[in-house]
Amino acid sequence: NDLDYSKRYGFTGRISIGFQQFNMGFPTNDKKNKLSIQWTHRKAAKSNPFWSFSSSVNFISDNTAKNNLDPINPDYFKNSFNSDINLNRAFPGKPLSMGMKVSMRQNANAKNIALLSPILTANVTRIFPFKNTFMSSDKNWKKTIERIGVTYNFEGQNRSNFVDSLLAKGDVFGISQQFMNGLSQSMTIQTTTGLFGNAIKINPTINYGNKINFQQVQKFYDPISNKAMNDTLQKFGMAHELNVNVNVTTVVYSYYQFVGKNKPKLRHLITPSAGFRYVPKLNDLIQANVGANQSAVKYSPFENSVYSVGNTQAAALLNFGINNTMELKVKSEKDTLTGYRKIRLIDQLSISGNYDYLKDSMRLS
Repeated sequence: NDLDYSKRYGFTGRISIGFQQFNMGFPTNDKKNKLSIQWTHRKAAKSNPFWSFSSSVNFISDNTAKNNLDPINPDYFKNSFNSDINLNRAFPGKPLSMGMKVSMRQNANAKNIALLSPILTANVTRIFPFKNTFMSSDKNWKKTIERIGVTYNFEGQNRSNFVDSLLAKGDVFGISQQFMNGLSQSMTIQTTTGLFGNAIKINPTINYGNKINFQQVQKFYDPISNKAMNDTLQKFGMAHELNVNVNVTTVVYSYYQFVGKNKPKLRHLITPSAGFRYVPKLNDLIQANVGANQSAVKYSPFENSVYSVGNTQAAALLNFGINNTMELKVKSEKDTLTGYRKIRLIDQLSISGNYDYLKDSMRLS
């Protein structure tokens, strides 16, 4: 059954629902049902600019398009079926946006299904909490404080990966046992300042993250197979991530005049940069004797969780780099506006690296 629907200046959509029943015949006479749903929906932006809703659903209950009562069956060679439903909300006059997404990925070859139900997001674009704090001021440190910008992002996931036989059997409990979930928050605080009339620009940044997982992995030694095994625990865990960055950059212009008929002139643009990045060790690894012959290994309890966790090693990096751009400017009668033609010789020639003070060896990248 197919249904097309629409509302002027509102939305358009189409729903197709199919149901088939297969009789397996002698000797069992088992019956097998097959349900397929296709749904597309688009909301007109003018109907409400602050809400958006869309769907693109292609669902097949038995995860295969090869068994079909249609003798033509145009979907016979399809092996993947994707479904997405998106809902987003913007708030007029506020730097906040929110969203929700439900998605399903069906794969007939791998015989598995990946379900995200749902993903919740909330984002705050950059705000300047100290803007106009000092009114009009010529002091550089006051301007630096007023330029402090803050961004915030939140995400929550509930996802599951399971074999398609669970869906065919309608085993809701078995599917629910495969779900993993977690929450992630991140915040960035940054500003900009300058020296010598902004000839040298300085950009300090602080990045903070908070990750919550409701599942953790535990490794143990299996004497029969003589290898490490993983066990997923329904266990709450919180981790913090932090890094501090200070970057300094400037621009140097060099000009070289050549002798010649067209009086070519070379412009060399040099952009050197340097910075320092500090990453503290906030999350310890677990050490256990679970390797081959029970040798010691280190692992993160969140390595198989929804959100992996960093800051397991401290780092103090001195970053450095230089970028070069070269452009040739020659006289040209074809250019009646400026009388010159520009030829880009080198668009970007960059060298960069870092030096880690906290490494035991091989500190220079």
